[in-house]
Amino acid sequence: MRILLVEDDPDLGPAIAHALRQENCAVDLVANGIDAGHRPRSLVER
Repeated sequence: MRILLVEDDPDLGPAIAHALRQENCAVDLVANGIDAGHRPRSLVER
């Protein structure tokens, strides 16, 4: 499963991403909704 994680807390985001990766998820971490909106659709709709 691929997850787009949007989290602006610089400590919390990487911690959540790490936990999800430990569960064998592919994680793309971005810091805000603007960056999330600029993600290529091909990555978001997988």
